Amino acid sequence: MSIEIIWKRRIREQYKTISRYLKYVFNDHFVLVLIFLMGGLGYSYSEYLKTLTVDSPWIKEGVLIILLSSIYIGRIATYIKEGDAVYLLPKEKQINETVLKNTFFSMIFPSLFLIILSYISMPVLILTSEITSLTIGLLFIILVLLKYVQLISQLLSMKLLSNRSLAIGKVLIFLGNIIVLYLSLYQSIITGLIFAIVFVASSSYLIVSKWNTKRMDWEKAIVFEKTRLYSIYRFINLFTDVSIVISKPKRRKYFDKLIYFFQHDSANVFYYLFLRVFFRTQTYSGLYSRLLVLTLVLLPLVDSFLLIVGFSIVSLYLIGFQLIPLINYFDEQSLLEIYPVQKESLYAALTKMLLYLLGSANISYAIVAFSFVGLSEGITIVLAGSLFIYYFIYKYTPKRLQIMMKR
Repeated sequence: MSIEIIWKRRIREQYKTISRYLKYVFNDHFVLVLIFLMGGLGYSYSEYLKTLTVDSPWIKEGVLIILLSSIYIGRIATYIKEGDAVYLLPKEKQINETVLKNTFFSMIFPSLFLIILSYISMPVLILTSEITSLTIGLLFIILVLLKYVQLISQLLSMKLLSNRSLAIGKVLIFLGNIIVLYLSLYQSIITGLIFAIVFVASSSYLIVSKWNTKRMDWEKAIVFEKTRLYSIYRFINLFTDVSIVISKPKRRKYFDKLIYFFQHDSANVFYYLFLRVFFRTQTYSGLYSRLLVLTLVLLPLVDSFLLIVGFSIVSLYLIGFQLIPLINYFDEQSLLEIYPVQKESLYAALTKMLLYLLGSANISYAIVAFSFVGLSEGITIVLAGSLFIYYFIYKYTPKRLQIMMKR
């Protein structure tokens, strides 16, 4: 079997696996929330555009930074596995060729993202630079070219090259990206395109020649691909359980007093166990703290009050949705079967925990809204969040648990 056939099979299997998980990510509820959020963001952006003028400070600089940052989003897919270091070692040359050919698959989602970003930035660019609606397509081509160089440059980190050489290469590519975007925004889009073609052609030639001539550092290549896949599954794990994402329990002694504050008698056995799991596993406590902090940081940056309410409810939904699988955490623990407690207390414990965690998050959002917007707005967020929490815990969660039990 040729290397190309092996890689095609791996690509097909990986896309099939990710597609199977995506149907749980983009479920009806999340799509509805996304539509609401996109509408709110679109409205806020349109209102912001009305305040812009040709003399507005730091607009071009802000667009340049956003476009530059967008180039560095995403990793190249190599589809290299651990066993390749042994079984496919003699085929390293063919692997080099196949990985380069399959760069196209790594460009699909970044290109879609760059199309959307070019379209969103178009009104600002038309207002503040010589770019028109007809030449915005040229900006997209420039971004795709720069993204291609950035992706294939990641391949060099998998070769036996010195850290100094890799660092110099990254700095030169970064400077090249800045020069191309600067010429495109401040001089002429045609000038930027010409420079981009020259920069991409020369950079690609040097990178590909190094990729084909230098030996593979198999350990780095395997870790790189594992890290790329793990980052994808970590995102999916925000919405549904992914078997590949496994976190090790960690003793956090400083939470013991907080746990003992709650009653841990026979009526609260499962609630006590759930608290232990929550504080000791990164899967649940890490997700809760990340979403909480992210929302608390974003709320003061949003001008629209409706958008603030939307962000708060979306955050509560994501937190609650990810905590629901906690009910299955002890399924393989046989000792729980002989506990002298009713099975119904398991659901009551989950409900109680969701109520405390979502309630705490809701109050935190209201305090931020009160500090930056006003008292009435803070009270409104508390009421809206409370209504959502009631619906989520007592209406949505039982239905979700029934679906989980049928699987």
